[in-house]
Amino acid sequence: DVEQRPAVYRCRCGHVLGPVHTPYKELAAQARYPVQHIGPEVNPARIGGGRFELREFYCPGCFTVLEVEIARPTDPLLDDARLALVP
Repeated sequence: DVEQRPAVYRCRCGHVLGPVHTPYKELAAQARYPVQHIGPEVNPARIGGGRFELREFYCPGCFTVLEVEIARPTDPLLDDARLALVP
């Protein structure tokens, strides 16, 4: 019998982020910035202060950007993608 290995998220560099039952953003390296980090034309007057933040998610192995989201600093990570495992 061939032992079935658990399904994992793997970056194209080969780095294993972790098991697929965990949201991949929780397994990634993260950076958080004011939304103005995107560029000078994004809310240059900083209306609303730090009401929103830019979140970037990277592969911990090669630092390829995996995802970017904008959210309120107190919001949980957006769980926007899941793998459907089919037997």
